[in-house]
Amino acid sequence: SDWHIESVYDDTFALKELARRTDVITYEFENVSVEALNAILPMSFIPQGTDLLAITQDRLLEKSFLETNNIVIAPYATIVSPTDIQDAIDGIGYPCVLKTTRGGYDGKGQYVLKSRADLAPAMDLLREGTCVLEAWIPFEKEISIMVAGNGQGDFTTFPVVENIHHNNILHETIAPAAIDQDVIEEAERIARVIAEAVSLSGV
Repeated sequence: SDWHIESVYDDTFALKELARRTDVITYEFENVSVEALNAILPMSFIPQGTDLLAITQDRLLEKSFLETNNIVIAPYATIVSPTDIQDAIDGIGYPCVLKTTRGGYDGKGQYVLKSRADLAPAMDLLREGTCVLEAWIPFEKEISIMVAGNGQGDFTTFPVVENIHHNNILHETIAPAAIDQDVIEEAERIARVIAEAVSLSGV
């Protein structure tokens, strides 16, 4: 490379310099600043846009988006204060998972509640802001699928894979996943619904 720019993800000045030097900008990391990217949209072509990025950075926006597109998700409740948790648990029941709405990865930003004894330590998450309480869904395995779009309504799905975690960190991905054909087809359907809803450009 003849040049490079090194800075933090929300450095608008550095991004504007990048936009000045390039014709097209893409990103592959979900924690890039939406606000910073929006600031350079008039200066450079960002084929992915920022709408999907904004949705995936906020668990409540993400859930609302999925529900709007008739995709079944786990029962959940918005938690703003400690009193909200008990009210939500009365409806959702134990076990359940309290998660921050923003940030969090590899098991961070979440706490599993199995009984009332877990309420006190879970309160620490509320100090980080609004949370979401989700019902615990028993599962046999975790699968994921990638979908690519060209921004013109054409989409291609990649093979469904199985993800194995150790201590909440991805340890191994098996491709293709050993699952029934009807599960594969449902994963592909959901991926395409999401891709179409956001006019996906990229992967």
